[in-house]
Amino acid sequence: NRIQLLEKFFFESKIKGTSEAVQWDQCLEDLVSYKQEFGHTRVPHTSLQHQALASWVNQQRVSFKMTEKQIQLLNKIGFEWKINEVQEVQWDYWYKELVSYVKNFGHARVPN
Repeated sequence: NRIQLLEKFFFESKIKGTSEAVQWDQCLEDLVSYKQEFGHTRVPHTSLQHQALASWVNQQRVSFKMTEKQIQLLNKIGFEWKINEVQEVQWDYWYKELVSYVKNFGHARVPN
């Protein structure tokens, strides 16, 4: 999965200072509220107000570390698991670029 691939290069995929279960439950509550307001669970990254939730939603799509209960809760609210294919192709492309960069420079700290 994508998170495991990135963790190979020492990326941090968890927010520090909060237990994962508590954090997950809070994000689910935020997603339920978002769905009540907007009618869907496709939280755009372009919304400054919902960027953290958008990141969490996308992480759930690729996470294999969820419990069966968590998966059921997401399914119950109509969570959309499939991202559009263009995003998937782009992610794969940039991952391959990162792997190449690490091979060339020995780290994943790509300059801006």
